[in-house]
Amino acid sequence: MSTLLAFDQYLGRKNVVDLENDRKLGEPGLLHDVAIVNGQMVRSRSAIPLECRIVKATAVVSPGHAIVYAANQYGTHAGDDAADDAQIDGIVDPFLTADLAVGDSFVLITGGPVLVVVNGNVAGPNIVGAGGGKVKSALATVANKSGRTMEDGSSKTDGQTMRVFLGKGI
Repeated sequence: MSTLLAFDQYLGRKNVVDLENDRKLGEPGLLHDVAIVNGQMVRSRSAIPLECRIVKATAVVSPGHAIVYAANQYGTHAGDDAADDAQIDGIVDPFLTADLAVGDSFVLITGGPVLVVVNGNVAGPNIVGAGGGKVKSALATVANKSGRTMEDGSSKTDGQTMRVFLGKGI
């Protein structure tokens, strides 16, 4: 059994692995659920760990966007926006300050509490992809729901962020 590594030092950073270090692509790890202010981790939001992976972008991606793994590169390469009503594979590191280019490596949040970009009103409690890298409410009966809301999103507007608990089928 291998130990998951703490990836807190990678939050908010791009190109966390270089060309010589591509063997780290797909490596799973854990993050603390923190708030970052002015580039500094200032407090823990909860005791719930975030599951993550180091992946490489296959398209231009934005912080907090819901994306899926690239075809035939599960767990190592991601970048396509989660389609409307589709399951989400992960959320692009919401602490990045700018979009990522094709080939940039980054932390993809795959489970736990995370900030995501929403597609307007998210009454919850279940979420799925909404296209364009955003999430929306899903019916409880939807098979590919990807998580649950952690705050009231009923007053959210398109492009705002909210906290969700990412987890497939929950």
